[in-house]
Parts: sequence; C-alpha cells; structure tokens
Amino acid sequence: MPPRPLALRLPSIALACVMALLGMLTLPAAVLYVIVSNYKVTLGLPAFLGYAFSGVMWFYSRRTATLRWTWLLVALGLIAVIVVSFVPVSAFALAAYDEWRETQPGGRGYQP
Repeated sequence: MPPRPLALRLPSIALACVMALLGMLTLPAAVLYVIVSNYKVTLGLPAFLGYAFSGVMWFYSRRTATLRWTWLLVALGLIAVIVVSFVPVSAFALAAYDEWRETQPGGRGYQP
C-alpha cells in the first residue's frame, strides 16, 4: 500500500495538534468541574463528549479516500473542540490578563 499524500495527512495532523493544545487546559478543567461539583458529571460531560467525538473524527479522517471528506471530518472535529474549550480557555485567558496588568506582586486593588 503506497503512503498517503501529504494533502490527505495534513488535516488530521492539524486536528490532532489543536486537540492536544486545547486539551491540556480543557480536560483538566473538566475534571476539576466534576470534583468541585461533588462528582456531578454533567458539568464536565460536554468536554469529555466533545473530545471523544473529535477523537472519532480524527480516526476516520485518517482513513478517508478523498480530500473533501478529510476536511469535512476535520472541520467537524475542530468545531467540537473549539465549542467545548471556549469557556475554560477564556477563563484562563481573563485570569492571566488580570494578573498581567497588576502593578505590584500580590497588590490587588493597588492604585499608584
């Protein structure tokens, strides 16, 4: 079996990279949501299902015969990852921004 051309491999590689980068923040946040809420799985369930769906899309996108189906499956996987990662990533970004604009270390409310 000859190797698949790069045009068919590249979209699934991009999906795997986005899943890995966003998953480092989203999946631990989902576990934390479950632990903080007395193990009510419904708070972390969207992230777990979204990443499982994206994993399935990644698996099938590596086996498609046409470039159109590859991009369609990758787009569906990316949409699922971005939707379930929006809240944890934006919360982390806002917290980092709030800490970054502090004028003194530990100086909450400090006004020069």
